Amino acid sequence: MSALRRTGIKRGTTELKRTTELARSGFTQKADGTPRKKRKRSTRKKAKDAAWAACSKYIRLRDALRTTGGVATCICVTCGRVFPTFGKQCIHAGHWLGGRKGKNLFDERGIFGQCFGCNVRGNGQQISYTAFMMDYHGHDIMDELVLQGNTNYTYTIDELEAIKAMYEAKAEELI
Repeated sequence: MSALRRTGIKRGTTELKRTTELARSGFTQKADGTPRKKRKRSTRKKAKDAAWAACSKYIRLRDALRTTGGVATCICVTCGRVFPTFGKQCIHAGHWLGGRKGKNLFDERGIFGQCFGCNVRGNGQQISYTAFMMDYHGHDIMDELVLQGNTNYTYTIDELEAIKAMYEAKAEELI
């Protein structure tokens, strides 16, 4: 009997996964070894994720039409390379100001199409993004976004559902 089989680990996957009864039961272990029920995501978190998905789709469609004239490809605002709008290695909806808190999360004035390399690996390429924002919006809008980003705000579930519906309608208009 192999060592992997004795430990309850499956072969043939990119990660080793435990197949213990505890893992299959929907429980996790505390540090002291006692089981606890896995926490489910809150409905507010689910609503926020759904609203962000709709916002991201709209931003990518908007910028694809603005930069290339079609919905298939989009040009990254920071590096200028062309990427698919959707699918594998697609463009992201990157924020000029970092963080996913407050009103800037869904403010489309500070969200534009960015490639994965600039948005994630390059931490947003702040110098290039700031230069783009200065040319596109000017100092007044940038100052508003900075002030808005420095204030705390928590969206309610109703607000998040309204945001989702608004961005879905805007995306349908673009298609």
